Amino acid sequence: YVTVNGGTAQDRGETTIGDGNWFLAYCHVAHDCVVGNETTWSNNAQIAGHVSIGDFVVMGAFSGVHQFCRVGEYAFIGGGTIATKDCLPFMKVVGSRPARCFGPNSIGLERKGFSEERRDAIKKMLAGAAGAASTIALRNRVTGDCRQVTQARRSKNICSSDLFNRSEQRQLRSLP
Repeated sequence: YVTVNGGTAQDRGETTIGDGNWFLAYCHVAHDCVVGNETTWSNNAQIAGHVSIGDFVVMGAFSGVHQFCRVGEYAFIGGGTIATKDCLPFMKVVGSRPARCFGPNSIGLERKGFSEERRDAIKKMLAGAAGAASTIALRNRVTGDCRQVTQARRSKNICSSDLFNRSEQRQLRSLP
């Protein structure tokens, strides 16, 4: 079974789940959450209240997201991960207290039809957002233990995140 709690009068008053999601056994969505479209939840993945999950997110088995956190679109939350801070879009987040970001979700993006050029552009833009030249520097400087990832915003448009300036957003949109 899967449990989904309704909203509370103190907040939005509803829990929203998008279309085409896949929930495996014992998953839980708490009150006042927003779950995007086409997400995948492995066994016992759980989110606390007031969490926002972007489109195309993959939640690994026994993973959890702390209340009031946001998970950006196309992110991958590894099995057993406890995310206590926001998770950047397009990134892999793995571990427990602190969860750590390990670069772009390259395999997930490839499976979703992102061209190699577009995946490389995302990687460069994420590194550029940190003022870093590599994914390792990005991980260490910006997302190290996910303390500074609160800039990620849930959005239907994959390149409208505050991580990218307008020029970078236009560049991302123009890629195949």
